[in-house]
Amino acid sequence: MMKLIQKHRNIVLRLMDFIIIVVSYYLATIIIGNSLVLTPDMNRRVLHSIIIAVVVYGVILQIFRTYKNITRYENGNDYLIYVLACLISCTIMIFFNVVPIIDIVDERINLIASLIIVTTLIGYRVFLRMILTESYKKDDEKVKNRKNILIIGAGEAAKILISTIKNSMKDSYHIVGLIDDNTNKVNYAISGNRILRY
Repeated sequence: MMKLIQKHRNIVLRLMDFIIIVVSYYLATIIIGNSLVLTPDMNRRVLHSIIIAVVVYGVILQIFRTYKNITRYENGNDYLIYVLACLISCTIMIFFNVVPIIDIVDERINLIASLIIVTTLIGYRVFLRMILTESYKKDDEKVKNRKNILIIGAGEAAKILISTIKNSMKDSYHIVGLIDDNTNKVNYAISGNRILRY
């Protein structure tokens, strides 16, 4: 699962951000409206706001390159970038209130939604970073527990042995190299393992 997240982090992060924006706007509307049921007019305004917010937040977060970084390498400065990106996005959303091009929710809902978005955005990325860091630690522990081996001889039996180790015992053994007394084989490689002088 973690390797899938790492491989497709762009898609995963964008999808998570989309979900956070949608939920944040509905949650902010419920908080301000003090009601779980939205009127059809309010529902339409929230939907318009979500469509615009997804585009605005997506573009601003892309400009700040928040989808390019792998989460496990983030530091405190990256979180300030998320706050700044959300602040700019919120300002743009409030601009749509001042210049009524399209009917969207009011400024209070935009502000509360923005606060929810920035805290959730940072929160889930910290959580992802912790999970990814933990999975890398487990991989590092596997590598540390492997025994280094040096294979004597570089013939057919060595090829079979290397194949067996790489296919079924790679977590237990690490092949450092091969040694052979035949000087014609020195500095060649078998399955990526260098033949050394005896």
